[in-house]
Amino acid sequence: MSQKRKRDNDASALSAAQDHFRTWLIKNTSDAVEYIKKDFLSGKNLNTKEKSWLSFDQVWGYLSIPQDEQAHKTRFGKALSAHPRVESKDDKDGIVFQFKPVIPATNADDLLEYLARQQDSKQVTVADLQVGWPDCVPEVNRLERAHHILVRRVKGKARAVWLDSPDLHMQVDDDFRDLWSGIKVPEDIEEIRKDLKTTNMMVTSEKKEVPVVRPKKSKKGGRRAGKGIQTNKHMESVLKNFGKK
Repeated sequence: MSQKRKRDNDASALSAAQDHFRTWLIKNTSDAVEYIKKDFLSGKNLNTKEKSWLSFDQVWGYLSIPQDEQAHKTRFGKALSAHPRVESKDDKDGIVFQFKPVIPATNADDLLEYLARQQDSKQVTVADLQVGWPDCVPEVNRLERAHHILVRRVKGKARAVWLDSPDLHMQVDDDFRDLWSGIKVPEDIEEIRKDLKTTNMMVTSEKKEVPVVRPKKSKKGGRRAGKGIQTNKHMESVLKNFGKK
């Protein structure tokens, strides 16, 4: 076998091994994240500020990695720590992991605190909220009724929330509600224009007729009578080419 063919075979084998490891790492990291998430959403973490953490050995043991793949342990730990949905920290017994939801809220108090910390009015989608709080909708509805949050709905379903305040809401008397509901709002734009004209008010939405300005026809000068066709005959002496001898 030539040296070139041997190098090609070695490169192909190395590439295949790297592809196999990459596939293995993606699959096992994904399975580990789901395991960590399941622990985060378990009953022991409901309505608690301090969520439980899982040790590396617990996660590694859950995956049941074969003996011939144990050498990937260190690289797997680094990949899991770098995952955007996983939070890791050093503990006395080694590194530990916890699920990191998109929105750090698993109850009503957490949600209100998170919304109050925001520096802008960007919406929080219910889909993102449900990643770490799957059954948040009943509490979202309750907070909306109490005017603690504003909710955008699509076909009756909550889609996004913003911070609200009960202090911003006023109780309106029924008499005023009836008066407001009894005000007739014109349905047709022409009716509004007609009402404005009767009160001698200027109707800004009315289309104004712009007068058409026709271009003026230019007058062409006619040929002078009695002169005939003009020539340059009288200029012969000026135009004569004196360069020729």
